[in-house]
This record gives sequence, structure tokens and C-alpha cells, in this order.
Amino acid sequence: SWLGSFTSRFLLASPAGEGGRAMPQVQIHIINAMDLPNMDVLDYTDAYVRVMMGGQEVMRTRTINNDLNPSWDHRGSIEWDGINDLVFSVWDSDTFTADDWIGKYTLAKGEIRAGAVCGVFPLTAGKKTGKATAKPPRISIKVALPTPEGCCASGCSVM
Repeated sequence: SWLGSFTSRFLLASPAGEGGRAMPQVQIHIINAMDLPNMDVLDYTDAYVRVMMGGQEVMRTRTINNDLNPSWDHRGSIEWDGINDLVFSVWDSDTFTADDWIGKYTLAKGEIRAGAVCGVFPLTAGKKTGKATAKPPRISIKVALPTPEGCCASGCSVM
């Protein structure tokens, strides 16, 4: 039935969230960033990505040192609450001071529900970032809900 198909696609066998509802697994592939501004004085940006859902960090990449075009190739899955957007924030790691926020891309919950999102997206610049670069910084990501067959949504192979 249609309802059975919907349930198997979006409410996979995952632990129940608040209110006893199962939470869908979302596959995430953080590929790379391009044209990041240089946030450091003596060397180049040491970039990492934090994925936030409802104000909570749900995923984080490793830090790539001294690179304005870092490639993380970070893959994983999260339990998405079905309510909140996913926010991909790019940061510059600093040793002796607070990390600098470079920018973010917000993936709207409606786009997540559509099944698959793939592409290169512009980052909304942080305060320190401003218009310091000739090209706007961008992030390349793939996000997908698994299909009932167990692999990712068609047209967007994430995992």
C-alpha cells in the first residue's frame, strides 16, 4: 500500500524519537569546500564543517589544515528529526583563540523530505568573512534519505 511504502521509506528501523515516532536516517556526504577566505595571519585557513540540527551538533568533519579548497570526503548518517533544517557551518580552527565562523549553508527540511539533494551551494558569509574573496565560498554536499531497497535516492548516490 502507499502508506506501507511511505513508512518503509521514511520511517526506517531506527530508534523512536520524542513522542515515540521513529526517526528517519539521513545519509550525508560532505565532499569539499571551494574558495574559502584566508582567516589566518601566518598560514591558511584550517577548515572543518559542523552539521547542526535544532541547535545541536549532529556531525563534524576532521580539520584540513592550510587549505582554502579543503576536501573532506566525509560520509555518515544521522537520525533526522523530520522537523528541523540541517545547517552546514564551515569553521576555521584556531589553536590559541576561538574558532572563526566562515559561513553556512542551510538545507531546508522540505528539500530533505524530497529525498535527495546534491550540489555545490554558496555559503552565507560570517561577520569576519564579509566580502573578502573575489569568488563567494561554496560547499559541495550530498544528502539523501535511503529508499525502501536500502540504497540512496535515485540520481544522488551518497553512500
